[in-house]
Amino acid sequence: MSSLNPVHSSPPDRAPRATDEFAAGASVWRDGIERRDFLKLMGASLLLAGLPACTRRPPDALVSRADPPGADAIPELQWYATAVPWHGYARGALVRIARGRPILLEGNPDHPESRGALDAVSQAMILSLYDPERSGSPRQRDAAADWDAFTAAWSAQHTAMSERRGARLAILTEPTTSPTLIREIHALLEEWPEARWFQHSAMPEYERNGSVDVDLSQADVLFTIGSDLFYQHPSAIRHVADFTRRRAATVDKHSGLRMHALEATPTLTGMRADRRLAVAPDRQAAVLNSLTTFFRGEPQTTGLSSRESEFVRRLAGDVRKTHAVAVCVVGEEMPAEIQSWANAFNAQFGATALRTRPILRSDSDPACHGGLAEFLDALASAEVAIVLGANPAYASPRAAATTEALKKVPFTVHAGESADETAGASIWHLPEAHFLESWSDLRAYSGEATILQPATRPLHEGRSLAEIVHFLRTGAWQSAYELVRTTWRSFLGSAFEMEWNRALQRGVLAAPTARPDSKSPDFPWPVLAGRAPATGLVVLIRADLNLHDGRWANNAWLQELPRPFTALTWENAVLMAATDARERGLKSGDLVACQAGDAGIEGPVWILPGQAPGCVTVHLGGGRARAGHVGLARGFNAYALQDPVSPWTRAGGSVRATGRRQEFASTQRHFQMEGRDLVREIRPGQTLRSVDAAQPTLLPAWPREGYAWAMSIDLDACFGCNACIVACQAENNIPVVGRDQVIREREMHWIRVDRYFTGEAENARLVHQPVPCMQCENAPCELVCPVGATVHSSEGLNDMVYNRCVGTRYCANNCPYKVRRFNFLDYRMPADSLPYLGANPVVSIRERGVMEKCTYCVQRIDAGRSAAERAGRRVRDGEIQTACQQACPVGAIVFGDLSDPASNVSRRRRDPRSYALLEELGTRPRTTYLARVNREPPGGEGA
Repeated sequence: MSSLNPVHSSPPDRAPRATDEFAAGASVWRDGIERRDFLKLMGASLLLAGLPACTRRPPDALVSRADPPGADAIPELQWYATAVPWHGYARGALVRIARGRPILLEGNPDHPESRGALDAVSQAMILSLYDPERSGSPRQRDAAADWDAFTAAWSAQHTAMSERRGARLAILTEPTTSPTLIREIHALLEEWPEARWFQHSAMPEYERNGSVDVDLSQADVLFTIGSDLFYQHPSAIRHVADFTRRRAATVDKHSGLRMHALEATPTLTGMRADRRLAVAPDRQAAVLNSLTTFFRGEPQTTGLSSRESEFVRRLAGDVRKTHAVAVCVVGEEMPAEIQSWANAFNAQFGATALRTRPILRSDSDPACHGGLAEFLDALASAEVAIVLGANPAYASPRAAATTEALKKVPFTVHAGESADETAGASIWHLPEAHFLESWSDLRAYSGEATILQPATRPLHEGRSLAEIVHFLRTGAWQSAYELVRTTWRSFLGSAFEMEWNRALQRGVLAAPTARPDSKSPDFPWPVLAGRAPATGLVVLIRADLNLHDGRWANNAWLQELPRPFTALTWENAVLMAATDARERGLKSGDLVACQAGDAGIEGPVWILPGQAPGCVTVHLGGGRARAGHVGLARGFNAYALQDPVSPWTRAGGSVRATGRRQEFASTQRHFQMEGRDLVREIRPGQTLRSVDAAQPTLLPAWPREGYAWAMSIDLDACFGCNACIVACQAENNIPVVGRDQVIREREMHWIRVDRYFTGEAENARLVHQPVPCMQCENAPCELVCPVGATVHSSEGLNDMVYNRCVGTRYCANNCPYKVRRFNFLDYRMPADSLPYLGANPVVSIRERGVMEKCTYCVQRIDAGRSAAERAGRRVRDGEIQTACQQACPVGAIVFGDLSDPASNVSRRRRDPRSYALLEELGTRPRTTYLARVNREPPGGEGA
């Protein structure tokens, strides 16, 4: 990561008093906001917060895990199994409770969809629990109200609804798999048969007709078409874990699971492919039609470019190998005709790698009367409109129409976690409880059910959606605990209590899933209609990798989390190919007017290698008009470019320079290795020089008599999901610094994920490299510290003694890896303040003017060592896991004792792919890497 000169602001025009601890202006950001004012705005976005009077666990019977993960020996820590809602599906999770407060979300090792890992977005949901701008009580016409007032107001409506059997009542929800919520909605529709239920989601659909659940552990070839199967998918963690495990088994061979990707804009999945073809949507049909001719035995590549022909031949060669099992996965944003082509492909080649159909969400429920368009039609004659959880007044291409339609309905109710844009268009807004403070249930994409048990009493007055629907139907409140138990009592029968307790403990409910038959019908090979070359640019509209549809815009961890391709924070951009930008005389940072039809937005250009020429990509989630101070008006609102008929792709777009520029808050400014071996790539079977064959040095070798902690990171497994960054931030109380400080290169993340592009610009490949502190045995930082604040421990850790540090920053200047972070501003919260209570209690909160960095989670090491010593033994391998290691869904990070030759980290150190970053400097880092493997056979394989 480059170390550019920071931008300095002019000091205030006043002389500092001699009694001031810091110079005038030391607490002021460049835009003039005082530090304490900024902290007030950020609230829990800087540190987790908790309310001491509200953090006792609910009185309902919770069941904690008897075998908490890792070697935590802190008596007050408890673990509870739950699930993180992911657009209607469940991702199994464990919530860590410390001193009565939830402080951390980790993956549940017993859940088939998470397998002990958790993605970055799911981990950041712990921060949303403590968001001070989350709705606390009901509101009427944007004025403070209470539940009694709403109960009285609904009483008259309830009587009218009963008399006319629900006529002129329209209900809109998001798709869900919650059996309890679906049961309550069905009960309402049975009692009021004239009522109408509609569903809307701003995210792509995951249950297309004919879609299947993929088992990559059975596949030999994976072909993705615009799909982000490994990241933005309900089963992403399971899929990428299976893919990585299968690849690791054949890391020294050219054979094994081979992957090909066809896409217009880069995805984390496509960048993992052995061969990736970046082409605009109008060329994809021609490529697939050519593939069809190969599979029919009459190969044709007429009309294809040399790159397209080579891609077709190599993919066809892999698929047609004897006994090869191939599967094709299509992105949810792709047109239906390409999905039909994939169905034919899978019927022909992928029978044994396809599981059953996935569990369908409620949007496939026959009781549902349609989507947002039908809901808006119903509002024309509705007298009561109820929106539960959704935000169509922002997250839809019909946002303006939704706002106007809701304002014309006599009685409108919105329920959600925040008073968002739809709440602003409604008469009543009801606070929805966070999933960590209320009982609920959900199913995973693969069908398994999870009981979501709360980890704390409600911090506010929120109710679950099931409770609200039950009240709307009956006029009486019933607890979510009883509603969920009623649902599962009917499923489990006489074994209910035993299975209920087991489900609460393990996080998975052994109950029937009612999944459809797995047999795939025969699909004929379709001939895809070729598209005429697009006039102008094709505008691709995609969900943001961090904020998704914008619902998490007020989560500062996700706002400051660098995007995997651009390293951008706090904003979105118009992504363009270098050739398109060059033709228009544009550079990264130029503000442009992007037009599609009669709609347009204004945003900065980012030139992205790997972007197909002829396309621009914009991401959703920005430009919020009603959000907390963290997410308000960040970036531009890409929903303005969506068309209701074709929401994800619009032809005939244009980009025009405005003559202005915008400075990006990016954590990485340079994306090429310039000939240096930072990320190494080898062929299967190739060997690198041993790490232990270090450069000559005058310093004595560091003894390895006791524990010798070390880490190894497999670059062939890492795909840049950033889960390690959020896990480290949550574990170690790392603050958010804000957009201005990121621009000054003062970000505080202890681990970064560097990104490097290789190959030609139009079809570039992206490799990621996580970079924590290297824990050098010959540490350059230790030699220059004048006060001994950075020292070596007997176990080989490069420790920081915070109360010694005087802020010279010599150590940062002397660190060749640039992994040290300096507290330029004071991010501490007063010990008697509410936000302070939410921090991890076993990790100190650093003060202004000290250096901090990765410590291999020394608090976890201490806890594990103490537990082993009490048992009279050494720490077992794998007993201690760092936060980044625990969160990694692909097991790229391994931590352990290097003095144990049988440990995983020792075995990796002896691996032929092992190398040290910048090893020519002689720093002898304890953190090493396994080189990435290029499995593409030399010369390719034709069909």
